[in-house]
Formats: sequence, structure tokens, C-alpha cells
Amino acid sequence: MVPLTNQSGSPNNTLFILWKNPTNKPLTTYLLGERTEFPVTTTGVQKEIEPPHLFKVIVPAHSFKPFNAGNPAGFFIRFSFFGNIGRDEVKNRLSVEVIAGTSAPGGVTLSVADPTVFFRHADMLEVDIKPPNNPIPIPDAPLINMFQE
Repeated sequence: MVPLTNQSGSPNNTLFILWKNPTNKPLTTYLLGERTEFPVTTTGVQKEIEPPHLFKVIVPAHSFKPFNAGNPAGFFIRFSFFGNIGRDEVKNRLSVEVIAGTSAPGGVTLSVADPTVFFRHADMLEVDIKPPNNPIPIPDAPLINMFQE
């Protein structure tokens, strides 16, 4: 769940996913994103979960690749990553982090990061995932909104 505002009182209007490739070769991973809107009551989520969005990500050697996943405020969001991902930034693997905060419209940086919505690679759970078919490639530029229709 992403809070509507952060500790500064500013809106959490941007969610970034950040991949880091410490190797000397391009690495491929996949991102599966799912979300549902508030409200949530004691009986559970009152809205349907949107169809998942699947993306293919190629991160060049010795690089860092940010991805703007859009405005997360007011949503429960679940991301799954699979492919060349390594839990402890093991050699020949990508690491990934997720952070939300405040950004200017169309911005590619955060002016205020929300520490309650910061997930380091080591914080994530390792699970077995069977990849769905037909991923959408994430372009190098411009950054896009993951949940944009």
C-alpha cells in the first residue's frame, strides 16, 4: 500500500523501479506489475485487481536503469521480478529497488523520497514464478507510466 502523502506532506505521485547491472554484459529481467484501488475494508479489497502488466527489461552492462511506474497513491501494488535477478547483488545478476515519493509532473527524479515506500533488493522475498507470455519491452527513453492506459 502506498500512502497518499509522505513525511513532508507532499503527495506520493511517483513510483520508481531502479535496476543496477554491475556486470560487463547486458542482462535481461522481467517485471510483472499488478494493482488494485482503495478502499479496503475488514472484508477485503472492494475493487477488482487490474490485469497484470508484464514488461521485458534489458539493462546495459555497468549501468543503472530507472523506470517510472506512474502514480502509486491510493493503490495496493505488487511487483514481481524474474530473470537475471540476484538476491544479494551476486556477480552476473541485476539488483532492483523500488521507491516512491514526490516528483514534478513528467519528472525523472524525486524531490522528496518516502522512506516508508523504499524497498531494497535485500528486503524482497524470493519466490518461484512461472513467467507469463508476451512481455512489453521497456524502452531506454523516455520513461513511461507502467499503468498508463
